Amino acid sequence: MENKQFLSKESFSRIIETKVLSGLEYFDAVIEFCDENDCDPKDITKFIQPVLLQKLQSSAIKSGYYRPKVESVSIENDTLTSI
Repeated sequence: MENKQFLSKESFSRIIETKVLSGLEYFDAVIEFCDENDCDPKDITKFIQPVLLQKLQSSAIKSGYYRPKVESVSIENDTLTSI
């Protein structure tokens, strides 16, 4: 990604929000950005603000890309299990 040294959190968020307004989900907008800029999604994590991160997580769950780990307690035998 040639311009990443000039990319700020704010400009990255604006780029992603623009892609979302054009019809993409947040998760897909980030993937498209990475494809267009020939970068690995791991490389852009430092540009993701907390608000955008929440939107990304929500989008990924909605799209089925991410399933949050849920902890539950079994009342019958008092053991902690992961679903």
